[in-house]
Amino acid sequence: RMHPLVVSGLAVGGWNLAGFTATALTGTHKLTDITGTSAFAVSALASLGLLASKRGLKASLSPRPIMLSVCVTAWAARLGGYLFDRIRKSHEDPRLKYMFRKEGEPMLTGPSAFPLKLLNFWSIQALWAWTSMLPVTMAIAAAGDPKKVMRTAPRSISSLALGIGFVGFSTGFLVETLADSQKSQFKNDVTNPRRDKWCDQGLWSISRYPNYLGEMTVW
Repeated sequence: RMHPLVVSGLAVGGWNLAGFTATALTGTHKLTDITGTSAFAVSALASLGLLASKRGLKASLSPRPIMLSVCVTAWAARLGGYLFDRIRKSHEDPRLKYMFRKEGEPMLTGPSAFPLKLLNFWSIQALWAWTSMLPVTMAIAAAGDPKKVMRTAPRSISSLALGIGFVGFSTGFLVETLADSQKSQFKNDVTNPRRDKWCDQGLWSISRYPNYLGEMTVW
């Protein structure tokens, strides 16, 4: 039986490897962010599946693992969809441009060192998802029989604690979503065609980075 962290690592690593392969073969910039964010949901669902296989369907459908899986999947779907729509409109990600070969450039030894720099980027992205999901992975695994996963794990989590956590997640989710929407509207404003103005509308008028504030609150 594999450890929950190993299952999460294999799920995240395999998902990102597939995304890297498709990106390297096609030269597209559109898969990076949506693969990176959806890897969180893949990890959560893999952990939920592992819990069901070890302790039965009843344990996997208990409040804690279900709430965590739903919250992570909702966050990944919302952010991934937003980022995909953004790259779909811009067609090019400046972070990745220098990692692709130009016409006539040799592999490995050219300025882009293709595909090594690109592989390094995707590896870091996979590590980011796996590391960020560590507490979620272990919390899902601990449902039903926590002492077999962590000696110091609490026997159970009260409905009040779960409720407080859900309210915190929902607040951060709303703030992040609203901030991204307001920023997009500002960038598309015809009165700012050069995009050289600082966004000072809505949440951006009271916080320098409300989207990051929302994301930190979520996690």
